[in-house]
Amino acid sequence: MTMTMTVKGGPVEATEIRVRDSAGRQRRFYGELLADVSWDPRTATQAKSQTSEDTARTKGVRWTDMILYAADPDRYPYEYVLQIIGRSIVYHDITGHCNRGTRRLVGDINKEEPDRYEVLQPCPRCRPKDLSVLKDKDIVSAEEDRYSLYMCHTVDDLVDQLVDPRIKAIGGLGQRLLDEAAQKNYAIAQLKETVLDL
Repeated sequence: MTMTMTVKGGPVEATEIRVRDSAGRQRRFYGELLADVSWDPRTATQAKSQTSEDTARTKGVRWTDMILYAADPDRYPYEYVLQIIGRSIVYHDITGHCNRGTRRLVGDINKEEPDRYEVLQPCPRCRPKDLSVLKDKDIVSAEEDRYSLYMCHTVDDLVDQLVDPRIKAIGGLGQRLLDEAAQKNYAIAQLKETVLDL
């Protein structure tokens, strides 16, 4: 279903959009896609070398997607919807020391998510058996995608959500998201032109 919404710069088509909240539930709203960026180490190269041994061993099995939408201003008190998804294709030994993931029958993963089953990777720390030697009734702990959903009332709220508390700045992926969104959204494009008091 589409409807017209008016944003700075003129009317655009507001479409029904479905996202997931942190509990994995689908949430629906009307708006427009502004930007969709990903740091998928399976297809990208890192700008700086890996320093953590754990990160190096798990390179290519965990990554982040960020998707930004403009919400229909006639329907919602917030301007932006930000979806951040932590992705993983790692599975663990249920008796291992990692204590991660959700216990799943190997056969259920194969039946319910055959594409995911094909790309699942064993954790290099707890070293579970390869899926090809496990039976359908065997259990592994599979890491699941983690969803975060933020309704941002203003551009400043959006910026606050994108700040990585570990580095107290917006990381590279967040910067890419803003750069891509600035091509479609006037308020985001003006971020770098705005002068703020210290």
